[in-house]
Amino acid sequence: MQLNGKNSHLAKALHTKLSQLRAGHGAACAAAVVYQNDLLAECAVGTTGDGEKPASINDLYDIGSITKVYTALAVVRLVQKGKLNLDDPVVKYLPNFKTNDPRSDQITVKMLLNHASGLPGTNLRGSITSGVLHQNYEQENDHYWKLAKLKAAPGAFSVYCNEGFTLAATLVEQVSGMNFMAFLRKEFFEPLGLKSFELADHPSAAKHPLYLLNSQEEYIFVTGAGAMRCTMADNALFGAAFLHPGVISSAEIKLMTTPAGVSFLAHDQMSPNYGLGWDSVGPDSVLDLGPKVFHKGGGTLHFGSYLLVVPKYDLVLSFSTTLDTGLNPVATAYELLNIVGQELDLDLVQIAFNDLAAKKLPAKLAAEYGGIYYGGDTVYRVMFKNDKLQVEQSAETGWQKVPALTDLSYDGSSFVGPKNKVLFEKHGQAVYLLRNNLANGLGLVPIGKKFLTVETLPQAWRNRLGNVYVTCDLNPACLNSGQACGGPFLAKLATFGDGQVVFFTTNAGALTAKPCSDNATAYCLDAPGMGSRESWAPSFKQAGESEVLQLWNYQLLPVDQVPSLQAGQVQLAAYQNAVFATQSGQQLSGKLPKGVYAATISADGKEAATFYLETHPHLVDGYVIFVSEEKKNFSIELAGKESGHE
Repeated sequence: MQLNGKNSHLAKALHTKLSQLRAGHGAACAAAVVYQNDLLAECAVGTTGDGEKPASINDLYDIGSITKVYTALAVVRLVQKGKLNLDDPVVKYLPNFKTNDPRSDQITVKMLLNHASGLPGTNLRGSITSGVLHQNYEQENDHYWKLAKLKAAPGAFSVYCNEGFTLAATLVEQVSGMNFMAFLRKEFFEPLGLKSFELADHPSAAKHPLYLLNSQEEYIFVTGAGAMRCTMADNALFGAAFLHPGVISSAEIKLMTTPAGVSFLAHDQMSPNYGLGWDSVGPDSVLDLGPKVFHKGGGTLHFGSYLLVVPKYDLVLSFSTTLDTGLNPVATAYELLNIVGQELDLDLVQIAFNDLAAKKLPAKLAAEYGGIYYGGDTVYRVMFKNDKLQVEQSAETGWQKVPALTDLSYDGSSFVGPKNKVLFEKHGQAVYLLRNNLANGLGLVPIGKKFLTVETLPQAWRNRLGNVYVTCDLNPACLNSGQACGGPFLAKLATFGDGQVVFFTTNAGALTAKPCSDNATAYCLDAPGMGSRESWAPSFKQAGESEVLQLWNYQLLPVDQVPSLQAGQVQLAAYQNAVFATQSGQQLSGKLPKGVYAATISADGKEAATFYLETHPHLVDGYVIFVSEEKKNFSIELAGKESGHE
């Protein structure tokens, strides 16, 4: 079934709109609308992941970070039961939780839920896999915590953090004595009559599950941060429970939907509006939807989702799509919301940007605002031409224009265009770049930081500039998931001359750090909101004759210390990969033993693949990485260049 709900006309209108937007691309998308606590309309468009069955309203979508609302509610329920206190330190309940930073003992339960813990962001390694189940993600996390430094003192500011919710789910299990999902079912899902919810850490029971077209299922192991799977109707009905106290009490609703975030920037409109689990519980910046709107977005390697709860109209909209449709989940949700508004005759007024006539930009401000800004996963260059803002971001081929942030006019306080607004704010010895995009309703968000003081880069770090590093400790469970969550990647060390260093990675953009010794770094970014979301303090250590880079939960070798691939024996230690340099024209043959996997990555990092040797792959200029969970010795045959068999 592709249509359902009390208002069939609205369901058809939503279906028509999604069909137009999808335009036959990718697998599927679905939406559901709850109005005055009734399921008003729901629809599904597209096909299942195998392309063999039309999409259905009963299909389950991986809703990613929308899971955080469910996790926060579970914690708040335990608070209401008197079993824990939001202001207690996490270590009171999880005494084995330790990081490489003594300040982690000061992280409170509330800080896990309002993104103010100071934890780095996300342990990407093994967080999502495809086709292979990850059996030891908890072990991965234990190792990760022992390496992690905090990016700031606990409670200093709120910056989006998955790890807080991973810990929160563990906290729920420890305090309740129940499995996380069993607790949610008992306390919320069963009383609300919601039956579709499950975790995406195992194969779906559906004969034709949803995933990227002609791909394979993804499995998600960051339970409390993003592992929930459900129908869009159930997700919307859950959201409606925040508008109708009962199963969720008024006290719980108030606690979760009162602004709880922390920021030191006066113009930051995102961080202060964080609820507990919610991205925003303040006013919407796109439409006049009243003083409070509850937003939550979610993304995985296969899905993008959005949940919008509007108390003013007693309205909830839930939307999700497989990413191969090309649909932006936030922008699409707003398009659907406008259709709902027309059907229900709601007065959805768009909030206008400042439309004052352009003014001349003072030279002093141009000098103060121009320069290099470090973002969470990129580096920006800010310039001004004819009093208009020009923003570029770093790329392998040089600087590339950011169209949405180019040719914005100065209005006396900020820079504005038809769909974007940029503002600069000085704080301490830094200037912050904040952006408001009309594609979402979260207001001005810090996206970058410029340092006003220039420091000298230590000689040991200058000697490393230009070095390229390749991963050498991949987990076989992660290889099919793509580079972002465990596949092979490269990192190149660079600087922009202000004392900071940048690791340009092929999996997660640019990571910035401040050297604090010859081998260690500290965080240099403290941008709230999303500005320093996936941070880390990289370090180097000596392992035999090689200098190993520790980046997140990965170890990387300098590529100039990687031996060339030769035919013969390969010896693998458990989880310690064998890495070799390869040449275009070489071909591997033979057969890998059971439990041994291999991955390749090109020298420029643009091509990565996983294979078994019976496929006889042709190699490229780059690297091959053999991976196993156990100690293995095996032989390989090599044809092509350097083999005598061309």
